[in-house]
Amino acid sequence: MIRKNQDRPKGDILIVEDSPTQALQLQFFLEKQGYKAIVVRDGMEAFNLLRRHMPILVISDIVMPEMDGYQLCRKI
Repeated sequence: MIRKNQDRPKGDILIVEDSPTQALQLQFFLEKQGYKAIVVRDGMEAFNLLRRHMPILVISDIVMPEMDGYQLCRKI
């Protein structure tokens, strides 16, 4: 089956958020807009994922366990 362009995800967006409610809301919104949302719970998990896969955008919380959003941005 051939998929139309509008059926394909526009790109991957990484959500770094330790609040399950906030992460789910962002994921729902982004996927409704045609993006593939990848959710991780802290900066360290995000950094490890970014070593293997580079999304088109990273949306990060600031206050998180392990590595906060500022530390993650510096490492990226």
